[in-house]
Amino acid sequence: MCGSLSDAFPEARGQFEGHAIRDRAARQRRMLPWRAHRMAFWILYDYAGGLIALNIVTLAAVLLPVWLAARALPGAPALPAALAVALAALAAAGHASLAVSLVAGEPFSARLVWRGARRLAAGALVMAALFGAAMATAAIGIWFYTYELAPRHPVAGLLAAGVCWGAGALVAMVAVYAPPALVHEKGAPLRAVRGSFRLVARHPVLSAAGLLTGLANAALMLTPPGLLLFSGLPALVSGCCAYELAARADALDAAIASGAEIPPGALDEDDLYLNRGICDLLFPWKV
Repeated sequence: MCGSLSDAFPEARGQFEGHAIRDRAARQRRMLPWRAHRMAFWILYDYAGGLIALNIVTLAAVLLPVWLAARALPGAPALPAALAVALAALAAAGHASLAVSLVAGEPFSARLVWRGARRLAAGALVMAALFGAAMATAAIGIWFYTYELAPRHPVAGLLAAGVCWGAGALVAMVAVYAPPALVHEKGAPLRAVRGSFRLVARHPVLSAAGLLTGLANAALMLTPPGLLLFSGLPALVSGCCAYELAARADALDAAIASGAEIPPGALDEDDLYLNRGICDLLFPWKV
């Protein structure tokens, strides 16, 4: 009987299915921060051994040259610091290449790190310079307006310092999406920055959650186990997951608005990492 009614009223059936998809899309959008962290957890869980080994190798590749440079140039501390930033940017580009591949459901391959660092080197260095300059400008503004202007003009100084704090937070939220954006934009830094700004504007709650995750990760890196085991990988993987899910949400909304076919993988039912529960945590060999 139900089947005959469905056949008799195809328009009603289509409207019902359209409402159901819109409801699922709205629910997925509301849960974006939770879903991004859930996906990141399962990626870190599945590939913990390889990521820990990768982090140890990366620490050696970054810290050893910096230490040698500091020993060779004791009177020029700016050069080892610049070398550390450059090597960290290259490492982040390589790690983002691997994380984007894992988010897509591809197998773990350490070769992707070297390949990504090599192909995205120029873009990663440009982006590191841009974000470094922006954060330095915000920090200088905060210091100047708080300690120089506020004692003489309290209201103007505190307002200006607040603007600098907000600008710094905005830059930090944009930086959450920058590594995966650089991978998807094939190493074009300006396009990656523009795309990251658009994601922050479209998904402010998700971006704020990514910023909090980055701050928590930074606090974890202050401990020896946190630095040795994962360093910044949890925040980077979370950023890659947030970028992917935000892009899926935008594509799904565009398809619903235009009446086009739903893009493959836009719904959580098709995702490898968003359909796991406590049993998969206790019995990982059954995944």
